[in-house]
Formats: sequence, C-alpha cells, structure tokens
Amino acid sequence: MAAKLTSSFEDLVKAKRVPGIGAIVLDKSGKQLYNSSFGTINANDENAAPFTNDTQLLVWSCTKLITSICALQLLEQGKLSLDDPVSKYLPREADVQVCERLDENSKPILRKQKTEMKIIHLMTHTAGYTYDFFGDDTIMHGYRAARGEISSLLNPSLEWQYNDMFLVHDPGTKHHYGINSDKLGFVVEAVSGLKLADYVAKYITTPLGMNNSGRLYKDDHWLRVHIKDEQGNLTAVEAIQPAVTNWKDGGGHFLISTLNDYSQVLLAILNEGTHPGTGNSILKPETVRDYLFRDFIPEIGCSSENIGLVKKGLVPGMSNTGDVGYTFPGGPRGWSCGLMINKEDAPGARKAGSGAWAGMGNQYFWIDPVAGLAGITGSQCPPFMDADVVGMAAEVERFAYEGR
Repeated sequence: MAAKLTSSFEDLVKAKRVPGIGAIVLDKSGKQLYNSSFGTINANDENAAPFTNDTQLLVWSCTKLITSICALQLLEQGKLSLDDPVSKYLPREADVQVCERLDENSKPILRKQKTEMKIIHLMTHTAGYTYDFFGDDTIMHGYRAARGEISSLLNPSLEWQYNDMFLVHDPGTKHHYGINSDKLGFVVEAVSGLKLADYVAKYITTPLGMNNSGRLYKDDHWLRVHIKDEQGNLTAVEAIQPAVTNWKDGGGHFLISTLNDYSQVLLAILNEGTHPGTGNSILKPETVRDYLFRDFIPEIGCSSENIGLVKKGLVPGMSNTGDVGYTFPGGPRGWSCGLMINKEDAPGARKAGSGAWAGMGNQYFWIDPVAGLAGITGSQCPPFMDADVVGMAAEVERFAYEGR
C-alpha cells in the first residue's frame, strides 16, 4: 500500500537518516503510480526549504545512461560504430598502457595493450579503465597515493584522472566499472562537434521536457550533498557546488537534474525511445531493444563476475559494500550499452531483461520493459550504497509490483 511506503519514508526522515528523499514509479503510459518526496534540502538548517521531486540534485552516475543514449543516437546516424577503435576519435587512447603491477616505489609496470580498445568496451565498462577512488582497486589507488593525488568526495574527478590514467586490464577481457563513460562523452564531443552538456540539452533534455536538468544549478534551492558518517550523522557540504561546476564534462557524472526530470528519460526508454507525453523520440525502438536491453558481455567474451557488486572504497566517505542489484542480490546479470541487465526475475520485483543503474549520491533506478514499469528513488547522502536508501529503493520496487 502507498500509505505504508509513505510511512517508511517519513520515519526515515524523522530519524534524520537522510536529508531529503523522493521516489517515483511510472507505468508505460506515463501514469504515476507513486510520486512523493520528504525531508529538506539541508538537514543542518532548520529553516531550509523542503525537498521535492522538482528539487535539483546531482545525479552522479545516472549521467552514464544519458551519455550512452547520446552515443547510440550517433550510431543510428551512421556516425559511430561499436567496433570503431576509440583512438579513431581520441587518438591518444591508442597509447594508453596496461598496468600489470606497481613496483616497490608504487611506480606502475606498464606494457602495450594486447587488444584494441573499441567503443563497445567503453559502453560496457570492459575497456580496462577504473576509478581511483572506488572499490578496492589497490593498483590505481596506490599509484595516486604515491603521487599525492588522492581523490576526495569533494573532487573525485580532476583533469589528471582523464589524461594520466592507465588500464588495469586489456580491453575486452574483464568488466571493470570506471571512467569509461567519461571517455565515451569525449567521443560524443569529437563526433558531434558539440560540448557534451550542449549535446544533451539539444537532443535529450529539451525534447523530453526536462527543464530543470543541465550542467549548472538554477538557483539556491538544490539538495545539498550530505556526508553520512559511520554513526549515521548527516553533514551538509556547501562546497560541493563550486567543485561540481568546475568539473570537466565527463560523460559519467556531470548532470544536475531532478527526480521528476530524470524519470522522463526512464519513461522514454520504457516506451522504446519515444516519450508518450511529448511524442518526441530520442532513440529508435530497435536501438532500445538491441542495444539498451541486450547483454553484450557474452559477445565480448569476458566474465560477468562482479557486475553490480560494490566494495567499500579505499577513499573514506565514497562507498559502502553492497549490490546495485538489491532486489536480486547475487543473481545473474550482464551489461548492455548503458545498463546493468538482470537475467532472472527478481522475486516480487523487476523481471528478467530489466535494466538498471545508480548514482553515487544514492539514486537508484530500474526500467522493466516486460512489466511496463520504471522507477527511481533518490537522495544525496554519500557514501554510495547507503543501507537506508537502498532499503527504501527495494521497498519502492516491491510496492510497484506487489503493493498496489
């Protein structure tokens, strides 16, 4: 029942476990089966404005789906192929080397790529790129630490992360979540001749009526990033705004949006690329079916091990250990050209063939083309995989399938 779900959200806010939080569930027609928001934009300010599903917030890695859609649009136009070498558009990628290990002085032992990096590798996170702040990747973290370049929550993606990065495995040999979508965003820029944010505005957010989405906050009424310590205490971080607006527009993280706005992307994909309200299309039906809801891992020929599994980061405050497939933990999954794909039905939740992903500030979405349902639950309180928000995201999803 919706009342029970609402009560759970209210209890979470009253207990000060989250600042502001909201959730939206849609069916294929665009009917809102649930749309509610709770809390405040600043948990440390008793006079702060309430959080609503029209409040802007960083959507972090939810940006990755948007970037993949951009690349797929270029594919539809014949301007890009999944088999294209990345170096065709970003020439220096041909010279990026693979690190086999770090020596005793934390200097990387590097060699040439044995396999050529292709666009499909960026889209499926199999290119060999990682994050230097995410999970327990001791190679990249150790390298950065030795150079005094450790990332932090306030600035996890500096320029050197794009231009001074090696691979942790050969392209196409493993799935390893990292800055692959950022590189894909630079490919979109190279092919289109537009800055990524401008391309997204012209070909995605404007056609879908996403009027509160872009690179910058529109006013002061945005949900502050709140760091949540191990005791569950929330601290709003005002400094995150200028740090974000100075970031390079990597395709993995730059977008500022709202839960209502972002749900319009989910709705369009749920309808095979055409928004039922605006009538505008961002992808062709066959592109959605064949690229966004198709597992490419078997074709690439690497293991699906660890897809969606997250380990507590070496950088404090960035991530907890968890499973982005929280309604089917440990279940078989793959990766498409933009989404994690679950390959079996989740009990009482998303069906096999559904796509999903998340953002580091604790936003979680899924799109189920079989059941005709999509939803998003979101807050802004790193570390990623916060148990409170993940628990609510799972409750929202169960409501969508069983609670109505």
